[in-house]
Amino acid sequence: MHAQGDVIAFPDDDCWYEPGVVAAVLAAFNDKPEWRGVVADWVEQSQAHGGQPSDTLLSQASWRRFRDGDASSISLFLNTELLRQVGGFDARLGVGQWFGAGEETDLILTLLSTGAPLARCPAARVHHRYATAGHLRPDVNWRAVLQRARGTGALYAKHRLGWVVFMRGLLAPPVKALRPWQGLPGLRSALATSVGRLQGAAAWMLGWRK
Repeated sequence: MHAQGDVIAFPDDDCWYEPGVVAAVLAAFNDKPEWRGVVADWVEQSQAHGGQPSDTLLSQASWRRFRDGDASSISLFLNTELLRQVGGFDARLGVGQWFGAGEETDLILTLLSTGAPLARCPAARVHHRYATAGHLRPDVNWRAVLQRARGTGALYAKHRLGWVVFMRGLLAPPVKALRPWQGLPGLRSALATSVGRLQGAAAWMLGWRK
């Protein structure tokens, strides 16, 4: 990693920052020097979820249950030295890989496991098109859904998440596709999600980590 600054961010080429984002992030770090990273507000995602995040610390226990919201790469502003210490993103996870997603959640779980304080910074607002989950979008190719789901499955194994989290991750997609009924394409995508998560967890546990 060649970054020279104290704080590193990961904007996409199709996202944009509102004026004052960098100033808000730097103010947050100055006000709370113990913080090692902040998560900006991804506006479109917050609107889809029906609310704005509060400026609270991220909870490791909640993240290990997938119960503390999201932290997309476009919203991350992290201490560069801390990122170096943990080795950055796991290149085995993400778009184009067999484990086709989960790199951002993996990084947050890894950072939180070090005890590093990470917090949300709703004053920093970033924008990007937001798409709903694959099992709610029958138009999404089920093979793409399967590939992305393997990344989530890998997280179950890599971070040794609890059996409740694992079983919920397998059962929730088809239940949501049935209630309300999403049609056969929706059910196919939901089943692909469950199968992909199972594949990813099994492959990671067996040491198959291309």
